[in-house]
Amino acid sequence: MGLKEIKILSQDNPKFPSLLREIPLAPSKIYVLGEMPDNQLVDGLKIAIVGTRKTTAEGRLIAKQFAQSLSRAGAIIVSGLAMGIDTAAHEGAVAAGGQTIAVLGNGIGEIYPR
Repeated sequence: MGLKEIKILSQDNPKFPSLLREIPLAPSKIYVLGEMPDNQLVDGLKIAIVGTRKTTAEGRLIAKQFAQSLSRAGAIIVSGLAMGIDTAAHEGAVAAGGQTIAVLGNGIGEIYPR
């Protein structure tokens, strides 16, 4: 996926997460690379799993297993894209066939990690 596939969703777009509209100082738009799930799913149970980049093998395993179990129970896993715990959380959700949302802490032109 490249920068050309990035979509801009404004608040008036039906795919814009409805709960995101409700926070103080909600963003007027978000940038999406990939597919946004339907709002019905996005508004479902989401659990954030975040942690250190410098982690132990045991920490990564626990984060991955936790994300797998939560995904199988229907939760959407939300995390950053940093190495370590964040990556393990996304891997666990994907391994379970679940959904995962990555919130980037950097610009859209510099997706980290690749």
